Amino acid sequence: MKRKHFTLIELIIVVIIVGILATAVIPLYHKAIENAKSKACELNLEALLAATEAYASEHDAFPGSLSELRQQDIDKAFVSLMRKEGQWRVRLVYFLVELDRAGSAFAKEQSLATNPHITGTTPPWIRRYITQQSVLHCPAREGSGISYGINNFLNGKTIHEYDNLSEGISVVADCDSETFIQASPTDSVNGLAARHKDYSIFGQVKYYGHSAQKNKKVRKHEEQ
Repeated sequence: MKRKHFTLIELIIVVIIVGILATAVIPLYHKAIENAKSKACELNLEALLAATEAYASEHDAFPGSLSELRQQDIDKAFVSLMRKEGQWRVRLVYFLVELDRAGSAFAKEQSLATNPHITGTTPPWIRRYITQQSVLHCPAREGSGISYGINNFLNGKTIHEYDNLSEGISVVADCDSETFIQASPTDSVNGLAARHKDYSIFGQVKYYGHSAQKNKKVRKHEEQ
């Protein structure tokens, strides 16, 4: 005759196994989400770097804050960047970011009709990200508004002066104010917001922030 019920011992074993699996899986999930936020932030900074350099080329002077950039220049830089990236990887990044936010919360929308860089061939997921003005907002920062600052050392510098600077100097970075300071690549980024988390397999958390450098690389800076 076949048994129809689990014994108490079997149920306890199942509960223990589920608990062990949850203990292992939950940190991995958090790590995946944080890595996605970090990658999205890096892409934002790369687009803002390109938009800032475009502004400087047009005006022959660097802006005092990112609020001086034209939205269309930011959008153009972001669309161009997205077309160069591996689409499935980037889509996975933004899927995880949106999953973490429960489908809510990038900032307020703007009309597609006002954005000349969004065309019929622009993928919908890029449209959604751009039209909600999320390039200026770091996914790891709570609330809305601009999440990045510009290096105040560059304020007013001409393109010629910029060309003569070291390739490793930071141009834009994670920042809770409009500006930060870094006069050379060997200096620390004074004013950097270390809002990103790196989970170890032992549950330890390290905090770091990003900066986009003149050499087009995005660097991680651990919290000091």
